[in-house]
Amino acid sequence: MKKKKPVQVLVALNKSIISRTSKLSGIFRAATEHGGIELKLMDEGRDLTPKYADREIAEGVKAFIIGALNVENSIDHLGKMGIPMATIFKMDKHYSNACEILTDNKDVAFAAFHALAGTRHVRSFAYYPATDDPTWSLERNREFRKAVKKSGHCPCVTLSEVECEKQLLELPKPIGVFAANDTYAAKVLNSCRRNGLDVPRDVSVVGVDNEEFLCESVSPKLTSIEPDFEREGYEAMQAVIRMLSDRPFPPSVVCGIRRVVSRRSTLSEPRNANIVDRAIEYINKNAASGITVADVCAHLNISRRLLDLRFRERGDTAPGQAIIERRLDALRKLLPSSSMPISTVCKRCGFGSENHPKKLFRQRYGMTMREFRSRHSFPPSSSRGTSGAG
Repeated sequence: MKKKKPVQVLVALNKSIISRTSKLSGIFRAATEHGGIELKLMDEGRDLTPKYADREIAEGVKAFIIGALNVENSIDHLGKMGIPMATIFKMDKHYSNACEILTDNKDVAFAAFHALAGTRHVRSFAYYPATDDPTWSLERNREFRKAVKKSGHCPCVTLSEVECEKQLLELPKPIGVFAANDTYAAKVLNSCRRNGLDVPRDVSVVGVDNEEFLCESVSPKLTSIEPDFEREGYEAMQAVIRMLSDRPFPPSVVCGIRRVVSRRSTLSEPRNANIVDRAIEYINKNAASGITVADVCAHLNISRRLLDLRFRERGDTAPGQAIIERRLDALRKLLPSSSMPISTVCKRCGFGSENHPKKLFRQRYGMTMREFRSRHSFPPSSSRGTSGAG
């Protein structure tokens, strides 16, 4: 039987962007999971022209994943041809054969606000936009202003490239500055240095993308928000796979942030630093009673979004997963020492039924709960009763 030829997908990402490797990792992961995909990588995505695309289509390329800037003509060309494509940015217009993968700018702005305002009373906030203020920059500005307003803090101003230094000198100190990305954040740091403004005492600065070389080389080192680039690549490949399989696909997919990397451009956060510790302590004590993440938030008097953010900053597992892991630990300890039915043990450990933890337990310990109990229980003894088990 003749082997089916793999489907070729061309990937056009900007060579110089730090997120390229993470996005490629997600693209490769999705392609590997599906199988039957051959990826063709452009060395420099900006070189994707309509003529280049036509040549690749003639040679067998069936779909495109595009994460390069300034290739609008090529996107429009592919859109009109009906070639399946996913863009890892917002397109200028909608195409029926395209899916756009977007960063959750609301999540980014929320994280930026809490990185700046988490430790002290900030007297003024500012946003430093990208040049020409593209859509994603406008969205970050808008969502950042909403976060500032919702918290009851002072209004937020938009810094201009020409007046930035003057504005920083005139605004009440301390100032919390959120920059469109790390490159613009570095410009803010340079402006502060030229004008004798201390960072982070007078001005705290947060960027986006976590371009490590840049963040670690500026002075002081830059706090940055890292979007989930790997997931963006994964979702782009998944969308293309659905298109190629004639399955429904969403017009857009929004991906959140991966973590906030705190460095010296913002103050450390002693007020919030123990949020994760307090959450874990509460989970450890109450997981078996059937608590939810909402209960953890209510106990700490914080929002779900802030709790998730603190866990990401620490690199810990998500709060919901922490609850599940604690319940599995409780199962592991109670199963060998109890003669209660397994369904009862599961309920004692916080699970609603036996069905939910079955798969989870096997994934974690490599055997069923019944096998685990049989292997780890003490040998039955005639002098040992069962009434006290559990």
